[in-house]
Formats: sequence, structure tokens, C-alpha cells
Amino acid sequence: MDRPRSIADTRAIARSAPGWLERLRAFEIRRPWAAPDVLEQRGYRLLILTTTGVLGLLAVLSAALLFQIVDGNKVGIGVDFHQYLDHVARWQATGQLYLPRQLDGPTTVMDGDPLYPPTVLWLLLPFHVLPEFVWWLVPLPIIAVTLIRLRPAPWTWPLLGIVALWPRTPALIYYGNPGMWMVAFICIALWRSWGGPLVLLKPSLAPFALLGFGRRSWWISLAIVLAASIPFGALWLDYLTVLGNSHVPLTYSLLDLPLTLAPVLAFVGRRRNLDGTARA
Repeated sequence: MDRPRSIADTRAIARSAPGWLERLRAFEIRRPWAAPDVLEQRGYRLLILTTTGVLGLLAVLSAALLFQIVDGNKVGIGVDFHQYLDHVARWQATGQLYLPRQLDGPTTVMDGDPLYPPTVLWLLLPFHVLPEFVWWLVPLPIIAVTLIRLRPAPWTWPLLGIVALWPRTPALIYYGNPGMWMVAFICIALWRSWGGPLVLLKPSLAPFALLGFGRRSWWISLAIVLAASIPFGALWLDYLTVLGNSHVPLTYSLLDLPLTLAPVLAFVGRRRNLDGTARA
């Protein structure tokens, strides 16, 4: 019979938990195409620069075309953001965050349906006072600065080009979808451990919340997130009902995955650490 775990055993496991995460954070691809001097090799240089250039150009053209389409629709720019503000206004007026048809029985998810947990209200409530542009002003620079400071290796450039070309990437930004905040939280988690639990605002991205797991600031942040969940009480029962009633296609979250993975990809291929020091 196995002996019961002592308090010392439990603490040892807790101390060892960050170990595998540290190894994951230190993971580095060691292949010829991922070598630091890969651009000095003519074949790789031609392949990487040409592919990245073509993908980058196509991404710019695609984003410009999509902007014209979205801007042509007078409710296009910021439509997701405005819909969520409407949900918040309904909650303030009636106490109901989710739509009646989401609670009445099985339903197919439609554009504009609130599918975030009640804790998303903490993110949205300040924007009844703050100017709308702040909704974009905060997350986008966090994402951009993270990608720039990491100085991702050349082998990541074509992959990041694919992310930029992916139609859902500019769409998330144009529509003001809360998903861009989740990407910003992932970026923060790469900088500071306390950013990990913030990703739990979108439960389908829960694995990313493990970034920084085991460090004291991560546990403190998780405790704050859990404490911030308590005031919403019965809304959590509504949220579980909505999840049970909603027919959510597998592709629903997968469409956002490329942009979500971009900071992680840049981190794996980083040539610099986020503190500005060169990667060993």
C-alpha cells in the first residue's frame, strides 16, 4: 500500500511543478533551418525571405480589402465590441447577461451571442466610461511590443506571415472581438507569471493559463480571478446552461487559434528574452 503523502511531499511536488514549465520555456528547436545564422545560407535565405515577403504582401492586401468590406458596412468596425456593450447594458438593466433563446433550450450559436463567462464583465464595464479607442489601444500595443522584443528567429517569419494572412486575424481587430484581449493576456503571461490566469476569461484557452504556473504571482493572480468570479453568483448557472444549450461548431474557437499561437510561436523562436537580453 502506498503511504499517504506528507505535507513535505506535497510541497516538493509544488516546487517541482515549475520545473517542467521552465524546461518548456527554455525549449529550443535545433535544426539547420532554425540555426541563428540561417540567413547566411543562400538557399534558406532565399526561401525564408521570399516566402515571408509574399505572405506579408498578401496579408496587407487582404487586410486592406477586408477593411473596405467591413467599413462599407456601417456597423462593421467594432461590431463585436458594441454587441458586448449591449449585453452589459442589458445585464445592468435586467440582471440578465445572456439572451433568452440561449437559456430556453438547444440553440445554434449566432454572431453576437455572448459566450464568455460572467467574469468578462470586469473587462467590459470600464468601457461605459472609457473612450472606445482604449479597447484597441491597450491590447494591440502589448501584442506588438511582445513580438518585436522577442525578435523571433527567421524560421518563424513565414509562419507569422501565415498568421497575418489568416482572414480571422484582421477581423478580430476590426470587429473589436474580446479575443484580441486574450492574445494580449497570453503575451503578458510570457512576461509575467500573473498574466496566465487572466486567460481564463475565455475557458477554451485554459491551457494557456498555465503559463507561469507554480510561481507565487501566478497563484495570487488565480486567487484574484476566482475571487472576482464570486459576485456573479447565479450568472454562473446561466453560463453553464448556455454552454449546455449551445451547439458550438468545432471550428468556432479554431478560427482564432493562429493569432492566439503567434506570441507562443515568437517565444519559442525568440532570439532575445523579454528583458532585452540575448537568448543563451
